[in-house]
Amino acid sequence: MTVYCIQEPPGTAEGNPRYNVMKALSFGEVKFLFTERAQLVYSAGSLIHKLRKKLEKFNDEDFLLLVGDPAIIAVASVVASESNNGKFKLLKWDRIDQRATAYQWLRDNNLGDIIKNEISARFGRNEDGKALEFSKLATANGYEVQQDLKVEPMTLKATLRELHEKGADLPPEEIFKTFVGRQAKVTRKK
Repeated sequence: MTVYCIQEPPGTAEGNPRYNVMKALSFGEVKFLFTERAQLVYSAGSLIHKLRKKLEKFNDEDFLLLVGDPAIIAVASVVASESNNGKFKLLKWDRIDQRATAYQWLRDNNLGDIIKNEISARFGRNEDGKALEFSKLATANGYEVQQDLKVEPMTLKATLRELHEKGADLPPEEIFKTFVGRQAKVTRKK
């Protein structure tokens, strides 16, 4: 598996890249297709020729990491898909990776008090008892607890449909705004 990074991050030539794309290593070996200064100026011919050579072995297990000049990204996407029967997978560099560095900088510069730190715990179906126990434990130790309950809409829909099909009692309409009705499909004869 290979991750083809379209361009080196800005600042790479000076030895100080502006962002780190090495998180992509978890998807495969990272190979840069072009330097940070590469640009698509007037003709894409030579660029396409270089890309066809570099991406000739691109397959279903490889990725494109979309960073750099948008025009080069577009051309590389087309060439990669040509090399792999019209398919390619992509990764996108995400600025979120910089948060840890930013938080550490704030702490190192005595500004850590502006960082809001929220910790949450998730409990699944039939774990109300565990959630209540966790809430009591946190509250007893002086921590403010905020509880959010939710049912995924599609889970609720499927559950209510299943109850209806079994002939079981449904909740009153005003609670869940349910509607049980028949659906008709009208078609024209040909």
